[in-house]
Amino acid sequence: MKTIQRAFLLVLWVCLRTTSTLFAQQPAAADNAPSVRFGVFGAYNLNQHLVNFLALPGIIKRENDTFPFGNASGSSVAAGVLVEIPLATKLRLALRAEYATHNITLKAIEKTSFGAPDGTFYFEEDGAVSEYSIVTSLGSIGFEPLLMFNPFGGLQIQAGLRGGYMLQKSFIQSEAIPSSVPNKFTFENGSRERNVHSGTLPQASALQFAAVGGVGYEIPLGLGANNAGGTLFVTPEAFYMLGLNPVVSGLENGGVWNLNQLRAGVALKYSFPKPVEPRERRDQRDIIDTVRVQRPLAINKPESVFIGIPVFTRDTTLAANTRTIRERMYRTDTLIVRKPPVTGSVTAVGVTEKGAEMPVAEIRVEEFLGQRYLPLLNYVFFEENSAEIPERYAQLSSGEANKFTISQLFNFDPLAAYRQILNIIGRRMKTFPKATVTLTGCNSNNGIEKAALPLSLNRAEAVREYLVKAWKLDPNRIIIRARNLSENPSIPVSEADKIEENRRVEITSDLPEITEWIVTPDTLRFASPPIARFKLNAQAESGVQKWRLLVEQNNQLVRGFSGAGDPPKNIDWEFMKEASEAARNAIRTEKPFIYTPYITDNNGQTFEGEAGQLPVRQITIQKKRREMRKDKEYEHFSLILFDFNRAELSPIHRRTAEFVKERVKPNSDVEIIGYTDRTGSADYNRKLAEQRAQQIAAVIARGNMTVRGVGKDDLLYDNEFPEGRYYCRTVTITIETPIQ
Repeated sequence: MKTIQRAFLLVLWVCLRTTSTLFAQQPAAADNAPSVRFGVFGAYNLNQHLVNFLALPGIIKRENDTFPFGNASGSSVAAGVLVEIPLATKLRLALRAEYATHNITLKAIEKTSFGAPDGTFYFEEDGAVSEYSIVTSLGSIGFEPLLMFNPFGGLQIQAGLRGGYMLQKSFIQSEAIPSSVPNKFTFENGSRERNVHSGTLPQASALQFAAVGGVGYEIPLGLGANNAGGTLFVTPEAFYMLGLNPVVSGLENGGVWNLNQLRAGVALKYSFPKPVEPRERRDQRDIIDTVRVQRPLAINKPESVFIGIPVFTRDTTLAANTRTIRERMYRTDTLIVRKPPVTGSVTAVGVTEKGAEMPVAEIRVEEFLGQRYLPLLNYVFFEENSAEIPERYAQLSSGEANKFTISQLFNFDPLAAYRQILNIIGRRMKTFPKATVTLTGCNSNNGIEKAALPLSLNRAEAVREYLVKAWKLDPNRIIIRARNLSENPSIPVSEADKIEENRRVEITSDLPEITEWIVTPDTLRFASPPIARFKLNAQAESGVQKWRLLVEQNNQLVRGFSGAGDPPKNIDWEFMKEASEAARNAIRTEKPFIYTPYITDNNGQTFEGEAGQLPVRQITIQKKRREMRKDKEYEHFSLILFDFNRAELSPIHRRTAEFVKERVKPNSDVEIIGYTDRTGSADYNRKLAEQRAQQIAAVIARGNMTVRGVGKDDLLYDNEFPEGRYYCRTVTITIETPIQ
């Protein structure tokens, strides 16, 4: 014991001597030199008491007792202060002082027997035992000199000694009958407890020594700009302390009571800012601007430069112990250059729905989730002299048909949804098992199909065969008919487009729900402003031969405008109505539109003007959900398909318009737009399209309505297929209702 004390005192003397020497000789450190750190720490201790003794010195459990106390573990806390002194770049001396508790409860079990006042006994074979316990209150103040090695990064490896003085070492010892023994059994004193002793733990060591080893990881947190306020370090750490002397000495028969500890905790350390040597920095620059002035110059006259008058400035600032002297020379030179033979520029403004121009800082594209009502064209079209269902119609296996639902058509455009017509009919026939359908096969009654009734019948048979095989429908629910021209054919019957439209199978049903419209949720997009207007200015000495304006996004061409001669005053771009895939993708991103003009004069010289840009801002449904915002409801209808060259409403059309009317609120904004297919002149089609829109508006007659016709100038769908032309003979209705 004395040897351990002398070794600890020697280590303590060396530490203190080293500390005083280092503080006395501490030079003005370099920026990267280690610095002294101060801090506090707290820890959670797992105390491992290694115990094997019969009784405390002078405290007998029972005479000739042979049941020893055994090992036990307990938890406690420790807290203290620390200082770390640098010895070398990666080596430090760490000095710690802390208070820690080491409380523990020791137990020993003895088999015995008990009696009761009624004369009964409880023997050890029945489970009779008595329980000895020593409940301690141990606390020590300790000092730990440690060597700390930093191999790399923030990792720290520490080793050293701990010397502690036991401030608290009280105990209570007792023998008790456990609760598992019936209450009527007692000791001979009539109580269930005896041999109670308390006081200061006898022959407890006043000093406790332990070997200490541990690891930690230091995380620096700078305080202030450039760590001007010093550095705070957060260090998670773990230590193991191996006891070097017993807790209690003088235990009989070689008994032992040693204490080891496992400690886990966090240390907070602070390092003062390092001194910085004052220094001076000069910042000298010449700032020269050149103004280009274009003037008509003779061919043989060179460009010239006029040197401006220099202006000098000088100022001094002091920051972070550094004096900065800024010296500047400013000069503006003028460069006279030859005016190019071709010039051009372009600006962009926005145009509102009412045609008013407005400055445009950005194009705002906003998404709304609304309802879309799509008409179901109840025709299946065939190739010339063929009864095979074309590949563009979706055809499923029976297994795939079982999984098909109409809700899968979410966000399908009307043509894509229409091409699922056979599966829509199949699913609705499954939903309404008592409904029947009639398939009327038709031919064009023209050319090779003249009076080809067998061909008409085969076309109807092909549709029935698919519905029976894929959808497992009862053939008796499907009626087959054949005729030459349809009862309501497209005319003139000799025109190429109308011949295609008359090669079809018409699907009708005794139940309207089988062929009624499709209702799906839809993502609608609206732009503000809806139109970008470009104003292109072109000048050429020899005259403008042609011009181009290219709109790009992310280095991809989105839209191009071009023409011969001088450009028009205004070039309007309704980007939300573009049919190209590039334009549809463009309105879904936030990359800006870059527009660049190109001017070519009559001498073949081309000038590329300075590009401009239109920023794009997307307000998606996801953004609105995050903001918990919903300000409008939208519904989009294209329920009415008109016959070729017709604008009047049939009874079915009127019922459909009345249905739409019920959806319009007094504060709704209603836009009704009429369309036509590609057949006929542009002027005639615009008038026909507007007549169709006006017919619907007359029935609805609610809300704030905007009615117009666009004709073939803005085709809704690809007219190369019959269904595309049919779906263009329509009126679209958009209802926008503010949420109050």
